Amino acid sequence: MPVSNTGTEVMALVQQSQVDVPWCDEFEKMIKGEHFQTSKDPRLAEYKVSMMRKLQSFNDASIPSDATLASLASRRMQVAKSMLGKLGTKVNIEPPFFVTWGCNILIGDGVYINRR
Repeated sequence: MPVSNTGTEVMALVQQSQVDVPWCDEFEKMIKGEHFQTSKDPRLAEYKVSMMRKLQSFNDASIPSDATLASLASRRMQVAKSMLGKLGTKVNIEPPFFVTWGCNILIGDGVYINRR
């Protein structure tokens, strides 16, 4: 059975974020599922650009000559930890990965994302 959260319940979850959250009226509207405009608050625009930079780093396809699968995954997960609201243990996210805000995404333990 799907879980349905009210805007208040979702707000409470996002308040548990382990990364910075661009709290403002427009962000709260977004979290509640209401119409919002990023351009109405400079914090949202700055946050979005910051997230784009982090995603670029996460999705970096370069492979250093001394790389291993474990080192590549570790590098990605360090970037993911800096942009996602919660990142559980034993999580692997394969590129390409795309999010807009990140701070409102809470990932539990043992999650594998992407690749079929």
